[in-house]
Amino acid sequence: MFMALIGSDRFIRRRFRCVKVIDISGDASDGFRQVASIDANMVEAWHVAWHPEGGHIAGCSHQARVHTWDSDSGELLDSFSTVEKGKGLDKRMVMCLQYSPTNPLHLATGSSNGSVSIFDLSRLHAPSGPSVSTPVHAFPGHANTARALQWMTPEVLVSAGDDRVVAVHDCRAKNAAVAALAGGAPGGAGGGRGGGRGGGGG
Repeated sequence: MFMALIGSDRFIRRRFRCVKVIDISGDASDGFRQVASIDANMVEAWHVAWHPEGGHIAGCSHQARVHTWDSDSGELLDSFSTVEKGKGLDKRMVMCLQYSPTNPLHLATGSSNGSVSIFDLSRLHAPSGPSVSTPVHAFPGHANTARALQWMTPEVLVSAGDDRVVAVHDCRAKNAAVAALAGGAPGGAGGGRGGGRGGGGG
């Protein structure tokens, strides 16, 4: 069981608690070189993403936490909870994540409770002000687990979930999905429809 992501001339392979960074710039016939092997220190590493400027990897897990590592040394750089302090125990799992391609300090996450959030990483070491665990955007997301994220523009984020809905989120709007496309039942006619978040269910 593994997952591969392409990032410049390297890909990341995720296997249980270990994240491996492989350099694929050479000739495949000579074999690829492992750059780093990272002990993810998680129950499982569900998803990993490259920082848009390179050099860093973010990963997420069962534990509602996000970790970032140096992709060359494997050193843990930062770790934070996606659950705000004082909100009690939350058993959500962070299932997917994606850096904003134009603002690397903004990291989007999708969770097992269907929520889609954007966190401001500049808050990680801020001496005062809001906690990094307080999202700058918290969208309604999905009725079930949010599985995938993709930035379409610097302001528009798309998410897909187990509810067979693809939701379009405009970061300029007030924490609301601006459109939802609902897929049909497996094996059915499919058919999508646009509209507000209330139209999604599948």
